[in-house]
Amino acid sequence: MFIDKQEKYVIYRIKNKLNGNFYVGSSGDVAERWRVHRNNIESFKGGNKPGRDFYNLTLLMRMDIELNKFSTDDFEFKILRRFDDKKSMLACEQLLIDMFWNTRKCYNEDFEVKPASIFNFFVAWNAVTYSYYVYRSIHALKSDLRIPLAEINAMLNGDTPCCGDWVVEDYYKVWTELELKSFFRKNRFKYSKEKINKERYSVVGPTLFNFLTKKEIFIHKWNRQDNKKITMKPSNYFRKFQFGPSGLPFPKIREIAFAKR
Repeated sequence: MFIDKQEKYVIYRIKNKLNGNFYVGSSGDVAERWRVHRNNIESFKGGNKPGRDFYNLTLLMRMDIELNKFSTDDFEFKILRRFDDKKSMLACEQLLIDMFWNTRKCYNEDFEVKPASIFNFFVAWNAVTYSYYVYRSIHALKSDLRIPLAEINAMLNGDTPCCGDWVVEDYYKVWTELELKSFFRKNRFKYSKEKINKERYSVVGPTLFNFLTKKEIFIHKWNRQDNKKITMKPSNYFRKFQFGPSGLPFPKIREIAFAKR
């Protein structure tokens, strides 16, 4: 596609034409940015040992390309909007990230355009499967889990405890074990601390019990790039996201990219 090299302050989207997954970004030199993205994708080399540039892509995009053997022909680049200044461009980019970050179709890993500028998150956890997901907005939560907006607001306001099996709350809410037991009993869910501790949402991050009670735990992660297993104990974990070798905020990473929920 033709891209004007003089084009500046642009919001763009890289979309997988086969499965609809996408990445949203911004640039002051959009032609060069698309060239770099293409080079990063092409460095996968059709399933052979990836080149170094391949690891400049987000982890979720790399996993999708590796699993499905995608090439540059499977991706399209589109300019979504143009701006006259950088400030407006970044504000729009943050809005788009808020709407789609951590949803099943979004490749983006970073949840903020400017470091330490974002502090509010929402978490949805399931009282039956013990899975949980973190989002930047109720729009993302609604589109990803198909929970009605009215029900989400009712749970956030404390008017209703759950919607079906799902509970939606502020990320920083802390449960005591007694409160958890009471919640499961009152809403007729089966509470099993042992099962909760065995069921893990991903290869990284705490179990649901540790997540809700905000207990500090050891985190084990397999670093695919360096082929090493890493163990770390994050300090002050739940008051501020910690970042692992991949740059992903815990517990964002998924064991299998875009697995059905």
